[in-house]
Amino acid sequence: MRRTFLSLAALTLLITAPAAADELHFETFRYGQRALGMGGAVVALPGEPEASWYNPAGLAMLEGAIFSGALQFYGLDQRNLRRSFRAGGWFAPQDEASDAFVALPSSSVITKAFGDEDQHVFAFSTFLVDHTVEGFASSITTPLDVAPFQQIQYASTRSLDDNIIFIGGSWAWRARPDLSVGASLLYARRDERRSQQRTEVLSTASSDLFLVATNASTLSDGALLARLGAIWRPQAALSLGLACTTPSVRLHGEGRVSFGITSSGDPEDPELPPILLNEVQDGVETTTAYPVNCRTGVAWQPRPNLLLAADLSLALPNSYERLRLDAATRRDFNVDAQLLIPQRSQLTPNAALGLEYRPSPRWPLRAGLFTNRSAAPDIPDRPTALYAPQVHLYGATLSGGFVGDDRSINLGAEVQWGQGHDVVVQDIGDLLGDPTFLRVDREQLRVLFFVSGAFDFAKKSATDLLGIEEETPPAP
Repeated sequence: MRRTFLSLAALTLLITAPAAADELHFETFRYGQRALGMGGAVVALPGEPEASWYNPAGLAMLEGAIFSGALQFYGLDQRNLRRSFRAGGWFAPQDEASDAFVALPSSSVITKAFGDEDQHVFAFSTFLVDHTVEGFASSITTPLDVAPFQQIQYASTRSLDDNIIFIGGSWAWRARPDLSVGASLLYARRDERRSQQRTEVLSTASSDLFLVATNASTLSDGALLARLGAIWRPQAALSLGLACTTPSVRLHGEGRVSFGITSSGDPEDPELPPILLNEVQDGVETTTAYPVNCRTGVAWQPRPNLLLAADLSLALPNSYERLRLDAATRRDFNVDAQLLIPQRSQLTPNAALGLEYRPSPRWPLRAGLFTNRSAAPDIPDRPTALYAPQVHLYGATLSGGFVGDDRSINLGAEVQWGQGHDVVVQDIGDLLGDPTFLRVDREQLRVLFFVSGAFDFAKKSATDLLGIEEETPPAP
């Protein structure tokens, strides 16, 4: 019994958690006042600095030096795994939950127009593309009717902090009053920290036998990609937009992985001495590959105070190895090759609908609906390996704002919710041979409250896009 316990526990942490990073969700955040309020349906809308993300051609409708930014001042990200904490027949499967507080800036853009009639615009942008935070912690103590042991205790903790930021420059050109084109060159940096710890304790009347197994990784990589776009306005009240992102090119990437075991051993069994093991591998090659993604949209303004917009995006399939370990490292870390499967994503469509209504030119009210579908492959009913979680998210946004002569501000909220599946180890005992896996239900909820604003562009948006004649300011 003792030897079996130590063998099982030593193997438990070799089964790493599936990759849960949201490079597999492409609509996690929205950028810009209109996008935040209208569910991201802005690829055909010119006149906002965050066009450098959605469609750089929209920058050509700006004039002067402009700064725009947004901040999530409160956010809750909740994730639930149903019946995921399990250890064979020792106890009934338990649910696990992760609650994370999100309060991070999502975007900032500064632009400058130049040339004849300000036909050219440059922009420098920073976008938080994803910030995934997960922390699952579970423990249970159950009686054990195996002499001389009285009880067995299991504890498990898993954490993930994954951050993806895009930084880059954009250029746009207004070729004609009804046509503009643009391009963005973006550096994508990803920093990920992941850790997992499993503790198992056998208790007797006089002592405890324990074993703690841990693994952790710290990964960082960077890539370069480009986004090309165009906006055409065949009518004053109608505009069409198209933007496509190229495949990314890897620039750099390395990381550190570690694995450790601490065991009390068994004082009554000389063949089971205490164990203190810590293996570390630095300089591991890492990669994140971003897929080709195209987005098209239409914006229609049936009345001066009403604007409707719709977007459709499509991300192409993608496959790459996130972590590359040589044969020696796989052997030293006891990593089974089947667990280092490539990161795979499938063809993924998303859609957004947005509405803007202005009871007066200075007071915009916006609402939107959008999808944030997962690009992760479908998980079969009986998985034979670890899979990335697949949860399709669906969201809604609502905001209200004020447009001044040279600045604007908006307050609003966003909700995303969805349910899908994840994969866990079915039985610890299976780790003595080939591991078996089980599909479990997974739920996610994200609630954000945001404030966004811009300087020196709001008046132009209110007058040019809504066709309002500019008022002469009163004399001081």
